[in-house]
Amino acid sequence: MLEEIEDDGLYDAPASEDEARARRRVLAGLLVESGLADKKTAKRWQSAVVSGEWDADACAAEILAAAPVDAFSSPAVLERAGRLERDFLMASYTRGVKGASRRVRAATRSSSAFVLVNIIAFLVYSAVIAALLIVARVGYDWSIDGTIDRITSVIRPG
Repeated sequence: MLEEIEDDGLYDAPASEDEARARRRVLAGLLVESGLADKKTAKRWQSAVVSGEWDADACAAEILAAAPVDAFSSPAVLERAGRLERDFLMASYTRGVKGASRRVRAATRSSSAFVLVNIIAFLVYSAVIAALLIVARVGYDWSIDGTIDRITSVIRPG
């Protein structure tokens, strides 16, 4: 059974000044990332970050003041906000025990692939060397056995 939930206004107005500051910061960041913020303002604040003169609240206030009225209803902002929410929601899966097991599985897959590729490369190179030795034996009547005997007689005379 579905039940309609009444809007109690909880999400319309921030519960505290800290919550309002956090909302303004995130919304300003979404506008900049979506390309809907004033370009000059965004560039000026990017320069402030680089020069170490960053003030998150002042930046958010200035970006939001210069934003178009319909900026928050933009599909790009709404879509990015949804992806950001999803990323925050799933962050716990990339840390802790579940994240560690995922990293182990990924490392195992990449380690297995590494070993397999090296075995295949070794077999291919061995086949090429064997083919060259056969061609040298048949075509030029040369054998590596004599070369090995001469090397061993130098190392171990007698």
